[in-house]
Amino acid sequence: MHWLPWDWITDPGLASTRSGSTKDTLIWDYYKDFQGVVVLSMSMAGNSNVERGQYENNMRACAKGDYNGYWHTFADNATKRGRTDQNTVVSLAHEFNGTWFKWHPGNVGLDVWKSCWRNVYTAIKAKSSIRIVWVFSATTNSTKGGDFSVATAWDAWPGDQYVDIIGVNHYDFRNLGTKESTDWRDSCGHTQDICHAAKMAREKGKPVAVPEWSSDRNQYGYGDNPNIVNKMWNFFKDNRDILAFENMFNNGGSGAWHVYPRDSSNQTTVLIPLRV
Repeated sequence: MHWLPWDWITDPGLASTRSGSTKDTLIWDYYKDFQGVVVLSMSMAGNSNVERGQYENNMRACAKGDYNGYWHTFADNATKRGRTDQNTVVSLAHEFNGTWFKWHPGNVGLDVWKSCWRNVYTAIKAKSSIRIVWVFSATTNSTKGGDFSVATAWDAWPGDQYVDIIGVNHYDFRNLGTKESTDWRDSCGHTQDICHAAKMAREKGKPVAVPEWSSDRNQYGYGDNPNIVNKMWNFFKDNRDILAFENMFNNGGSGAWHVYPRDSSNQTTVLIPLRV
């Protein structure tokens, strides 16, 4: 994962630098032979590396259509480089139900947020077939405020016609990964968790995706839990007919979200092929 400036979305090759290198890498060229799905996590309304108030004003402008031109250019360039609904997904404003990213609806309101989303979706679809995934962060929270921008992520649903894939990011913060759980399906059915997301996807006739999942962060004191991998594997098996993609977030550099092969259970579990 690497963060790029807003300008890259209108560059035909998505020029960027990777791993601190000063040499430009054209992202579309870098992934041209990749057999999987390229998932691009994107801000809705310009560079998010600005003051929160400025970004919120950008979202209001987005709701009026002021950013449509950027997205038309992005989608047109992507199409010319062979990016389609089969190989490319845009994860737009991911984890919006939290307040840790500036693109949440907490301050601008749901009407503005939904209008911005619909404008971006429509602009991309006008020039490409790339799929757009609506991604929330799994949580049992049901109260707006603090770390959460809405009481439930489903309050921000922009409409069935404006979402191609329902996505949910899940980390082992709660019961899904606990070794005490006797039936993992009983512990992931909360309205903002992966089993409910899959249920809603089926009801709406859409695929489901898990763009990020992993064990808890080591700095929280929980460490590795190989059981979470087994339980996620069960989820993927149960939903393999509608699973668009999944990605284990294994950030070994900082030690956060890292699965360490410290015992035979962990080694055996991690070697299971997760793409189904």
